[in-house]
Amino acid sequence: MKGFTLIELLVVVLIIGILASVALPQYQLAVAKSRLSGYVQMASGLRRAQEAYYMANGQYTASLHDLDVDFSNACVIRAGDPSILDCPYAYWDNISGPGNGTSLQTNSILIRFSANSKDNPLLNPDVSVQVWFDNSSHPGQITCTGSTPFGTRLCKSMNF
Repeated sequence: MKGFTLIELLVVVLIIGILASVALPQYQLAVAKSRLSGYVQMASGLRRAQEAYYMANGQYTASLHDLDVDFSNACVIRAGDPSILDCPYAYWDNISGPGNGTSLQTNSILIRFSANSKDNPLLNPDVSVQVWFDNSSHPGQITCTGSTPFGTRLCKSMNF
């Protein structure tokens, strides 16, 4: 008689389940890291546009419409507030500070990123990333703060 016993089949299913439970969190981290890396690259381009605007006008702009940047089709500038950019999994705030860019503490772009909430990342963001302008308290730096255990792991994996 040829074939597998029920015990042998259960052992194989158990092994596959264990392997999947180990691999799934790493897969989720890799997907989130990839998405966040793309947004940080976009923010770096936006920072360069802000620096060009600063060189021409002597101050940063709060309105994303003033910058020569083409956002991906997935991201839209918020109608009521042109300093906010809404993207899948991310909410951006083009912070200019009081006096239109005079506060060194706020001259940055803030990205709130949620690995699981595509439509409203502000509800439970995993990570807050700040891309600092040259004329700020952290010139040219990128800082990452995790607000969940997953977000903390994501920040550590990004190596900012």
